[in-house]
Amino acid sequence: MSVDRGPAQALKYRAFISYRHKDKLWGDWLHKALESYRVPRELVGTPGKDGPIPQRIAPVFRDREDLAASVDLGTDIRNAIAASANLVVICSPGAVASKFVADEIIEFKRLGRSDRIFAIIVEGEPNAADPALECFPDALKFHLAPDGTLSTNRTEPIAADAREHADGKENAKLKLIAGLLGVGFDQLRRRELEAQRRRFRRFISVAATLVVIFAGLAGAAVWFGYRAEAERVRAEDNLDKARKTANGVVSDLAGEFRDAAGMQASLGRKILDRAKLLMDELGSQGEMTEARLRDRGKALGMLGRAVLDIGQIAPAETSLKESLRIWENVLALHSGDATAISEAAKAEHYLSWSAAARGDLAEERRLATKARDRVAPLVAAPDGTIDPIVLAEALEIAVVLDPAVTSADRAAKLTRLIALREDMALKDDKGDAAIRLTANYRFASQAASAGGDLAKALEFDNKGIALAEKLVAADPYDMRRQGNLASQYMGSAVEAFQRSEVILTKSRLKQAIDILERLIAIDPTNGQYRQLAASSLAMVNAIANLEGDTPGQEDSLQRVITTWRGLVQVDPRNVEARVELAGSLGQLANFYDGADRVPEQIAVLREQLKETEDTVALASNPETLAAEVDALIDLAYAVQSQDYTSEEAMQLLDRAEAILKPLLAASPEDHNLTGLQTLIETLRTLIGAHRNAAKEAEKTKEN
Repeated sequence: MSVDRGPAQALKYRAFISYRHKDKLWGDWLHKALESYRVPRELVGTPGKDGPIPQRIAPVFRDREDLAASVDLGTDIRNAIAASANLVVICSPGAVASKFVADEIIEFKRLGRSDRIFAIIVEGEPNAADPALECFPDALKFHLAPDGTLSTNRTEPIAADAREHADGKENAKLKLIAGLLGVGFDQLRRRELEAQRRRFRRFISVAATLVVIFAGLAGAAVWFGYRAEAERVRAEDNLDKARKTANGVVSDLAGEFRDAAGMQASLGRKILDRAKLLMDELGSQGEMTEARLRDRGKALGMLGRAVLDIGQIAPAETSLKESLRIWENVLALHSGDATAISEAAKAEHYLSWSAAARGDLAEERRLATKARDRVAPLVAAPDGTIDPIVLAEALEIAVVLDPAVTSADRAAKLTRLIALREDMALKDDKGDAAIRLTANYRFASQAASAGGDLAKALEFDNKGIALAEKLVAADPYDMRRQGNLASQYMGSAVEAFQRSEVILTKSRLKQAIDILERLIAIDPTNGQYRQLAASSLAMVNAIANLEGDTPGQEDSLQRVITTWRGLVQVDPRNVEARVELAGSLGQLANFYDGADRVPEQIAVLREQLKETEDTVALASNPETLAAEVDALIDLAYAVQSQDYTSEEAMQLLDRAEAILKPLLAASPEDHNLTGLQTLIETLRTLIGAHRNAAKEAEKTKEN
């Protein structure tokens, strides 16, 4: 006699998992897979076989007791079966031999729910000729007789097949879930594909965010540190009053104009341009001695560095290239001159930054490698043979440009560098050596964190922040010191986040952002302040995402976009800034996608596509072209979500494929490119299937 306990919603358990205990690993996997599965939001609340589809398939009952010593199922198991809307049987030869699996199936059938039994094959064969391989228990293969015992009347079990040569675990899981929810497998698979794609995009966004954050920190540490060179130039000029003419003026201004509160970058640029004219005019008078040539090389290096600081790439490169030529001429006469080697390496290092800003990544790598190789002899020289200031600068270049962040060799260089800087900081009343030391503490913290030593990272964090706060207290109007402190706060936030100290992370980020927004208000055209602010806000967004803070996510993303947009307006040819702006727009589009705000998503994706197109117009290379392909695919996905047969989506995919084909031909093993090709093919298939369905529906309507 059957007992009906009502629809699934009235029962305690969504499903009961029946399995032989030798298949416990499969039972553990399936229980976790079902209870952790989140139904695609498009399906939640829509009609299913048992009523509105729920958000979760939970709870799911799985007995954890060893029943081998029992002779009966027991009251608890019977009650759990009676309270379950569905029965899931893990099928294997072991399940066939299990009395308790058979009893659980029969017990469930006696409740009148035979149509709610689902099988998942994990081992053996269904309906096998060899009984030793059979995976379906008899209780699954035969109907019940009127007296509640098994009859000889066969039935066909509803089965998913998790074996590798069949459905595989993932598809078998989805087939099973489709049955439990009462929806078609194809419908669920399509929704799951779209959900996976969204999760993949979010993962890529977070990964990209973290890469930007760590890269920004390393750059910022150098950015705020190299200012100390101005003081050295000025000190040397004071030793020779006759040579302190326009060269010294340019060096002083290049070092000082960034520090003056309220100094606009545009005004600073005008002052530097006029000073350089004076330097060129006076430099053309009289004999160009080697001493004057050296002064000019230093002044041009400082000028290029200062102009690069405000995002003016072209004039910065002009000065830096001229400085590099001067130092290479000096080295042609004195091949082992430590100062010339260091100055030439610095020019190459700065030029690698400008190459990155232009989007020329190959040139960036070439120049960075050249700078690192150039200082190698200085770093390897015996102690006491090179001026400590020159050695410290060479060590800093070697540390910053070493890709092996956690290597023992880099750690040894960093230890030497910190020892030198600490000694200099004790003797430097003006604090510039101390600023360089805070940057070095930041490098040490990053290296310790990357090596897994979070306690050591915290120690260096605390040292850097304490010193940076002391420097700001001594001169609160020094913008460089303020920016350096913001960089330290941001670095500390990253390390705190890795230690799972979320409250400290948020506090440090707020401290960094407050400083940087004040500095941007004073100097809106300063690229470094904007880069640091954008990285800090990107991390705020990542935390809001993890915490499910929807308003916080949207606000932080909007602020990131505003920050990058401002830098693009200052320097429209800054490829690096355009790439970051496009990436931030993509993250906002993903947010709107997750919030089911499709019209806003599409509007942002159109803006992102425009940015990628403008970037390619400035710097056409595999990276920028792949980004354009990605943007075209994202927009096509969003457009077809509103119109499954969209012609615009197909046109966008045609454009994407036309760009992608030559890239794939050049790099057929590139997984990123092959992944983009797969996305295009998948979306074409989906749109094609919908078009065919629409045609069939139209034919049916006509008939």
